[in-house]
Amino acid sequence: MKAKELIFGLSISILVFLIFIYGISIFYSRGSQSRDIYSFNIFVISLLFSVLFISIGAFIIKSDFIGAGLMGSGLLILLYGIVPYWRDSDNIPKFIVSIIWLFVFIFLAYSFTKFKKRHTIS
Repeated sequence: MKAKELIFGLSISILVFLIFIYGISIFYSRGSQSRDIYSFNIFVISLLFSVLFISIGAFIIKSDFIGAGLMGSGLLILLYGIVPYWRDSDNIPKFIVSIIWLFVFIFLAYSFTKFKKRHTIS
C-alpha cells in the first residue's frame, strides 16, 4: 500500500467508527436501562456491525485501501462494544467470547485468502 492509500484507509476507518458512535448516541439512548443491560446491548450491536464491516471490507470491496479501511473500522467498533461490557462481565464469559472471536477472525482470514486467490487474475 502506498502512503496515500494508507492515509485514505485510516481515514475511512476513523470516519466509519465515528459515524457508528454518533449513530449509537442518536438511535439508542440508555434511557432508564441499567448500565449492565445497556453495555450488553451495545456489545451485541457492536458485534453485529463489526462482522458486517469486516465482511464487506474483506469480500465485497475490490479496492484494497477501502476494504482495509472498512475492516479497520470493524475492529474499532468491536473494541468499542467490548470495552464497557468487558469490565462488568465474569471471567468465563470473557474467555468464551475471546475464543469465539479468535475462531471467527481465523475463519474470516482463511476465507478471505481463499476468496482472493480465486479472484486473482494470473
